[in-house]
Amino acid sequence: MSYRTSTNTSTMHAERKKVEVLAAKKKISERAHEIQHERSTLELDLESAKPLLLEAQSARALVSREDLLYLGSQKSQTLLVRHVLDLVLIVLRHKVRPIEMQDARSYRDSFIFAIEVLSAPDCYERLQEVECNSMNGETAELLAPYFSLKDFNPQKLNSVSVQAANLAVWIQAMARYYDATSIIIPKMVLAYYIYRYIDMFQRMEYVPTHGVCSNVWSTFQRMQ
Repeated sequence: MSYRTSTNTSTMHAERKKVEVLAAKKKISERAHEIQHERSTLELDLESAKPLLLEAQSARALVSREDLLYLGSQKSQTLLVRHVLDLVLIVLRHKVRPIEMQDARSYRDSFIFAIEVLSAPDCYERLQEVECNSMNGETAELLAPYFSLKDFNPQKLNSVSVQAANLAVWIQAMARYYDATSIIIPKMVLAYYIYRYIDMFQRMEYVPTHGVCSNVWSTFQRMQ
């Protein structure tokens, strides 16, 4: 191969590579714009869920140490209140015993566990440490059957126990906030890292041209 032919081949290869890099940079720039738009949308979605967060925080403020000590001092409770105490055990990641009928007039449940937890000196502090963001899919799944019970509503609970009603309102508010943000928050985290990833590509003199950016974008799209 002559020197001129070799030079021409190298020049053509360099030009082709330049075209590929420019095309890759253009695609990356488009992805950067799209992901930034998606981040803005997610931020608005999260902001729209803020009233639920404030509701949960306000409801938790209604739960006092005295309420917990009072509930923990009761040797018996109605079934409705016992359900609320199950919710407390669930959000504290404590074991819950399924209700077992022992005979026609008695049953065994988690009440003895709840009394132990509510009577503990640090129970109030432990509940204060429970945040909406600490809720996860498993916890929400365990709580859901209680919320669907026929008599499980604030009005009914207030007529039975104000202390239990305050706990129920708080835990329900946390669950609603989780339902509203369970997809938004993970997508926001992923969008942030993808944007950083794309930004890194934009700053590179050489950028990948074999679908790396598209693969990253596809990962985000699968979460839609």
